[in-house]
Amino acid sequence: MKSYLYPLFALLGLLVALPSAQAQSAGTGSVSGRVFNPATAEYIRNAQVRALQTSETTLSESGGFYQLTHLPPGEVVIEMSYVGFQTVRSTVTIVAGQTATLEFTLSPEGRAPGGTADDDIVQLEKFVVSTEREGQAKVIMGQRASMNIGQHVASDVFGDNTEGNIGEFMRNLPGVMLNTSDGEVQNVSLGGLGAEYTSVTIDGVPAVTADATSSSSRAPKFTTLSLNSIDSLEVTRTVSADMDANAPAGTINLRSKRAFENKGQKLITQANFTMSSFGATLDKEVGPHDTSDTHKIRPGGLIQYSNAFNNNFGILINISESNIYSEESRALTNYNRTPTSTDPRPEVPSSYEFRHHSRLNRRFASSLTMDWRATRRLTLSLTGIFNYSRLFANQRNMQFNNYAGSQGGTRDMVKGEDMTRSIYTTYGTTVVVNPRIAARLGQSITITPKFEYRLGDLKLEGLFSYSDALAWYDPMGREDAVRGLASSTAANALYSVQRGPGVVDADYKVTQTDGPDLSNPASFTFPKVYLGDGRRASTKTRTAKLDATYLTRILHPIKWKAGFKLANTKWHYQDTSELYLAKYTGPLTLSDFASTYEWASDINGMEIKTLSGGGIFMPNLFAIGARYKTNPEEFVSDVSATNYYNGHVNYQRNYEEDINAGYIMGTSKIGPFIIQAGVRREDTRSKIREIDAYTPEETEAQGYAVGSDGIATSIDGVEWQFLSRPRVLKKKSYHNYFPSASIKYQITPNLDLVVAGNKTIRRPSYYDSTGIFLVNDTTKRISLPNRDIEPERSQGFAARLSYYFKRIGQLSVAVYQTRVTNMIATTDEMTAEQAGYDETYPGYNPKYAEDYRFTLKNNSGAPVRVRSMEIAYSQTLGFLGPAFRRCNVHINYTRSYADGIKPMLSPYTLSTGFHYTYKKLILWSNVNWSDDFPTSATGYSLRRHRTQVDAGLGWNIGKGFMFGLNARNINDAPHIHMQRVPPNDIVLQDYLRVGATWTCYIKKTF
Repeated sequence: MKSYLYPLFALLGLLVALPSAQAQSAGTGSVSGRVFNPATAEYIRNAQVRALQTSETTLSESGGFYQLTHLPPGEVVIEMSYVGFQTVRSTVTIVAGQTATLEFTLSPEGRAPGGTADDDIVQLEKFVVSTEREGQAKVIMGQRASMNIGQHVASDVFGDNTEGNIGEFMRNLPGVMLNTSDGEVQNVSLGGLGAEYTSVTIDGVPAVTADATSSSSRAPKFTTLSLNSIDSLEVTRTVSADMDANAPAGTINLRSKRAFENKGQKLITQANFTMSSFGATLDKEVGPHDTSDTHKIRPGGLIQYSNAFNNNFGILINISESNIYSEESRALTNYNRTPTSTDPRPEVPSSYEFRHHSRLNRRFASSLTMDWRATRRLTLSLTGIFNYSRLFANQRNMQFNNYAGSQGGTRDMVKGEDMTRSIYTTYGTTVVVNPRIAARLGQSITITPKFEYRLGDLKLEGLFSYSDALAWYDPMGREDAVRGLASSTAANALYSVQRGPGVVDADYKVTQTDGPDLSNPASFTFPKVYLGDGRRASTKTRTAKLDATYLTRILHPIKWKAGFKLANTKWHYQDTSELYLAKYTGPLTLSDFASTYEWASDINGMEIKTLSGGGIFMPNLFAIGARYKTNPEEFVSDVSATNYYNGHVNYQRNYEEDINAGYIMGTSKIGPFIIQAGVRREDTRSKIREIDAYTPEETEAQGYAVGSDGIATSIDGVEWQFLSRPRVLKKKSYHNYFPSASIKYQITPNLDLVVAGNKTIRRPSYYDSTGIFLVNDTTKRISLPNRDIEPERSQGFAARLSYYFKRIGQLSVAVYQTRVTNMIATTDEMTAEQAGYDETYPGYNPKYAEDYRFTLKNNSGAPVRVRSMEIAYSQTLGFLGPAFRRCNVHINYTRSYADGIKPMLSPYTLSTGFHYTYKKLILWSNVNWSDDFPTSATGYSLRRHRTQVDAGLGWNIGKGFMFGLNARNINDAPHIHMQRVPPNDIVLQDYLRVGATWTCYIKKTF
């Protein structure tokens, strides 16, 4: 019998015991109802409801529902408390065997039951925004209710996020680092560990995304997720037994908006316009298209409808779209730090790269949630989520190679007094223009039916979820453009490069001094053309889950929770781009495909001058695409054996994984202590269909030539060597136990101490688990996939001391430690025995075992221990006077460090901000600062400290209308990377400027 089914039988045992338990409580009754906040017209979660006579306590759940059981017949006083609001007591008459109904309505502290003049303020804000006061109250009550250490954050607590960018929202939380690509947030890291150590879920179900850019990580991408359909975020840094264990850094759970959380009918509409500081014009201008103009101010909007019919059936529909035009300018300097006998200088710039990207980024998100209270005991729910994203980017790149071996260049030919600020070339250079069109598309759909059944102290919850995510690139189909050229090159163009005296001055001035004119297309080669882009990825997941919660009262009340989960994931990645390579054979030249979209940088002071004084030549990929569509015969396929191998073999990966889990845990209150402990088991089974390749010797015996890398040198040879036999199914299975425990000590009514510990794992990435057996006879090296690679193992410990202010606020200090062992790393120079290459390996060759060395991914990496301390303060400043009653401030400070150099770990981060409402005016601002941190394992490369300022304002026009203006990165903070390689001084390596983003919106709430 599968061990993960044990909890299921435990559940059945509870059900068998239920009749006797019910008989014991036949002389008692219960009370149920909802908790409502009139200020926001929402039913709220985590309000504490208590029967004073018996001390029976519960928390309101989604939709504000609560239930107290085992109450004695007669009059019972029920107390409801919620931070920042008056504690309310009501008397209800309990009848044995029946359930009474009692509804609660929140009333702010200091307000008389009949109301005061302040009611006018509440009515003015009603249905317009979930104010900062209520948002902070949600945060505090969510945090106090949880036995896990983390943050519970309402989605509007840091101001309106009209873009729907989850990562930009999370930058305001302690312990969070953003992972960006070209200035766009891809995902986040928690506690100094990479994004692949963090689990992301939607309503407890893993968020499924696909990434066609890379196959090296399981980390979900935020580019196809939207904040607009999310009610709140639950960021937990410790993991309990009822949560997935693949989360050493923690879990980010996105809670969907639901109709039962609103009263009656509600309709929200919003229209907005977004512009970049690089495109602040009402006119159409060139870019991203080379050949057509585009409006740079882009429209977006949102519509949300919810209705709770008689509190029995609720439906919520949310549809939003965000469109943003943006630009980025980048300057990179690459250095050679290997002195020679003819050039003893320790550091010489080998090349400069200059990039200007203009892009349109569209996000569309829609969600549907339906909840039906079929009976008092049974609730049925359905959640459907569809997300779509489309990125169109014209990536105009150029590279100045200061000396190129292909042209006889050597590093001593680079001259200058200061190699980091002023150089000139003398011979052997190349200049490469390498534009790319990125048309990236992504979509995901998730459908999740659920049920919840209650019977006395028993609650059963079950769900089935299906998710399908797809990501792909298609520049020809979407934009009528080829992907790019295989590097168009001009040789022996001499130039000088200067920049300012400051360490981070990026005002590069490149002046051509000799050689072929770089503004003339004839100076450049016409290389192969990438007619298409073959990157594509898909992920499909099916999940079934059943949880049961039951309160036993024998000797001492203990709330038990047990359940099981079955999940199946299928993943596919491919990159067939090299199969689209073609040579142009028509009558036209590069001059006929010259772009009229002049290359220019948004970095202040940067300029490039050619001999003629004109701009540098840049190919028009749209014009080449148009020519291909009208004259396809002029483009002749030019795919080499290496291209064929990469497209059909090397960049084709398939993986299937089943994770079956079971758990049990208990929670009990003993005096001022609440103790929770549990254990989880996860069984993992993987299936990989690997290519069953012939050895180089077998391939040569068949008559095909083989290169020194062990790969056939002809397309027919590659086809026979790697693709002529069916793939081989490789299976692997392993299981792990994950104990977890937490203790909460309520020192005083306003002071809590929580201590928690848990074990978790990080499973190998799909890419680490797949691959090809490849032999290099020249170096006598063999690379092979490691089908026995194991997950990394983690032990986490955390403690948090929190003081909660009476008027909605908190001050907390938290410490975290995570130790990761069994680290995945690439190991060279392994023997056959060490690599697991023996007679049981398919196609075993004793010659390889004796004479060759092996390279593979394994669990040989050194353990990593990451520690951090976080101090968080937030408070509504009503104690300063009536004018500050709706002013909230927050400050978060994080100190992190590791045993050794840990890439992407910032030692210090600080975030602060405020949210202020005065009558009809709303003002908010957030400031985020991070210190220098390493980006490489050596510590030689680092990202420089950075401060970003976001701000916004809103004006309540009246009659449900609100006008708003938001700005992201209002201070136009660049992303700067430096290098410090001893004994050299620190130098600028990478300077990226993305500008500010402004959004103007008007919202109407009915």
